[in-house]
Amino acid sequence: MPQQHPRTPPTAPSTGPRLDAARPPSERLRLPPAFEAFYTLHHDIYLAYARAHLPTEAAESAVREAFGVLAVHWPYIVSRFSPAAYAWDQLTACTHSRTRPLVTTRSPAQYDVVVLGRILAYPEETIAAVFGYELGTVRYLLQTGTRTPRQSTNTP
Repeated sequence: MPQQHPRTPPTAPSTGPRLDAARPPSERLRLPPAFEAFYTLHHDIYLAYARAHLPTEAAESAVREAFGVLAVHWPYIVSRFSPAAYAWDQLTACTHSRTRPLVTTRSPAQYDVVVLGRILAYPEETIAAVFGYELGTVRYLLQTGTRTPRQSTNTP
């Protein structure tokens, strides 16, 4: 008798957790409410970050891929010390943002904070929440970061 392999985990919906509503209820992917809340809170800022590094379609695809991985591994992610940091690492891996940096900084953490704060103009409190950092850490990284950004991919 052939050995049975465990079923491969389903991939996440292609454009977000609620967009498979056209399927019958028995076929819909049910995502935990905590994941749906995380998606709602982080999707727009993830997409803005991705669009700063990639053309629009590639950015949307990278964000879908990142959230897909997060959805599949959600129980593991929420058991981590900092789920927000783990999720952000997944986004940066999917966007390959650090292979073509927009600015020169001292560290990957500083790079991401500078992109969100200086280039995309997100408030410090929002940046802290996205990374799971203390507000003082974000302020320090912004104060010591570079001030010479190069033009992002999606700048007109």
